[in-house]
Amino acid sequence: MIDINKKYRFRNGEDARILCVDSGDENYPVIALTREGQTSLHTKSGALWNALWIIEGQHIWDLVEVKEKKTLWVNILPSGVGYAYLCMSEADYQATKHRVARIKVTYEEGQFDE
Repeated sequence: MIDINKKYRFRNGEDARILCVDSGDENYPVIALTREGQTSLHTKSGALWNALWIIEGQHIWDLVEVKEKKTLWVNILPSGVGYAYLCMSEADYQATKHRVARIKVTYEEGQFDE
């Protein structure tokens, strides 16, 4: 369900501004504003109202919540094993002489890359 207090973008990556989530239209209560000032109607879940060019059930103008990015620092050992830390200084402090690399990993909660 779209929440007016959260940040959203369109599936194509463009920022979206949610104007309201209770427009009075039972099927498409969400109104969003594009960067160019165009409005679009959406379902409670963020689907575009007139999605004519749907690809695998998704449209480039569907709304997607922007989640907070998080960062971890990973010490890599010769065996390929890695240990993750919340800050770079902690990764450096915990490093042993066997560390071959320190990698910064940035991700969003719920992100599953292929």
